[in-house]
Amino acid sequence: MQESKYTKKLMVRAENGDTEAQLELALCYYLGEEVEQSYADAIIWLEKAAEKGCTDAKYFFGHCYHQGEGVERDYAKSIAIFMKLAYAGKAEAQYELGHCYFIGEGIEQSNDEAIRWFEKAAEQGYDEAESMLGVIYLEGEIVEKDEKKAVELIMRSAKQGHIEAQFDLACCYLNSIGVDQDYKKAAEWLKLAANQGNDNAQLYLSICYDQGDGVRKNRVQCLKWLRSSVEQGNLYAQHRLGMFYSEGKYVKKDINKAVEFYTKAAEQGLPEAQLDLSMCYFYGDGVEKDMTLVWKWLKKIVNNTLNKGTEPYDEAMRIITDTGALHDLLISQEKPKAVVITEGATDWRHMEAAMVALKKSGVHIELFEGLDFEFYMQDRSFNKSLSNQKTSMGDSNLLNWCKVYSEMMQLQKIIFVADNDKKSITKEMNSNNSKFKNWGNNVYSFTLPIPEHRVDTPEICIEHLYTDEEIKTEIEIEGIKRRLFMGGEFDNFGRGGSYFCSNRNACGEGKINIVDNNVYKKEKGSEENHALSKMNFAERVRGCEAPFDKFNFENFLPIFETIKDILEL
Repeated sequence: MQESKYTKKLMVRAENGDTEAQLELALCYYLGEEVEQSYADAIIWLEKAAEKGCTDAKYFFGHCYHQGEGVERDYAKSIAIFMKLAYAGKAEAQYELGHCYFIGEGIEQSNDEAIRWFEKAAEQGYDEAESMLGVIYLEGEIVEKDEKKAVELIMRSAKQGHIEAQFDLACCYLNSIGVDQDYKKAAEWLKLAANQGNDNAQLYLSICYDQGDGVRKNRVQCLKWLRSSVEQGNLYAQHRLGMFYSEGKYVKKDINKAVEFYTKAAEQGLPEAQLDLSMCYFYGDGVEKDMTLVWKWLKKIVNNTLNKGTEPYDEAMRIITDTGALHDLLISQEKPKAVVITEGATDWRHMEAAMVALKKSGVHIELFEGLDFEFYMQDRSFNKSLSNQKTSMGDSNLLNWCKVYSEMMQLQKIIFVADNDKKSITKEMNSNNSKFKNWGNNVYSFTLPIPEHRVDTPEICIEHLYTDEEIKTEIEIEGIKRRLFMGGEFDNFGRGGSYFCSNRNACGEGKINIVDNNVYKKEKGSEENHALSKMNFAERVRGCEAPFDKFNFENFLPIFETIKDILEL
């Protein structure tokens, strides 16, 4: 960059000893305005101006020593300069000295000294000090919190054009901090800061135009300010624009664009974006499905302790807690075994109990010979699927998992086993021409086989493979006789013999629904539940605990026959 006519004139004046010209020329070199940036040349002219007693030159000289710009960084020299100027009453030096005390840079940290020098600078109307002091009183961490005083200081700074103060004041009006809530005033201050290039103000102003807070709703203005914030790398704005593309809000729906902006924000550490991006990789929205990347982004969220207590952290933790065992199982095996995934946490327990008992009988040696697989041993129902919707692990989520995993080649066979109690699920999980459905990529599914004694009532769950008498096996727990009940034991109003069931939807003549809660004695004041939980029932069967140790597992044989057929493919 060649020197401009202006800097040439400055040079002449500076060489002739004009102190103001020397300082101005130094700043031109420092900022790279009208001339090629050069800290070294800036220092030369600062020294000349400082030698003539120019306090501004001395201050900037101290700044250069503090930052190591044009000279070797020397905190001792910079602090000495700031200290001298601060005591002489220069507001900028008072602020810098206060900031050094505040963060303990070049001097022993002291909140009291920091506040003292900030206040001296603020008393002179120095906007940086007013803004800083206002935030300190707003946060109330090192001084007694005083929102009213904070707003007064921030407003003084904002009126002088301080960008951050303008944004902070807008936030005070938005959230009724130290002032009455006033969206219109908030929007006015946001406009001032946004027009000066504050990316956070641009984001907030965009939200105001989106929601009509303090301004009329305006799609064009909303997108204009949102994109301005994005261009400056604001990660929250990137995530928000990604959501707009994902939803098709104000823009043409474009999942690829959504992923692009989610990725930018995720790479900067925004947990909301990391969560959304992980879901994109799970569902294959805008990217190829990739479980490795799903887990990469989920773990980034939970491994960052700063995210604790946030919604993305809780969501990611639930997903990992509920599904992590399967992920670890699928990637950790040296010699991958087939994995059987059941609809519920009790299903695999019953199947395991059946396999142990049938093997032990010695009757079905050929069937179980070489039948090498393992159950995915979930310990409870899933509270969260890998989605943004709250669901249990039940049939629909099992089907969803089946579809997702079938999109990616699996190292081992994954076999999904669903109940047979919902026709829509049964239709998708079964094949018309086979006992099981081959989804491709080593993923298979089938539903529970219907035993002869359930032919007339084919919509069954795992407990229906037992006889009615076995299902109703009774045990005393804490002095109360408990067992599973069946819907047909009650009328449509929940009345049945000496019991009453408050779960009327499961009750009625001919119904075989398993009732494992809300069953009470028909006695005044009776509050004790006499139903045995499905999990309690399953654990006692699995543990061969009397009187559950005499069950007949023959109806489970078709399950293992189907699994063997799949494994032999």
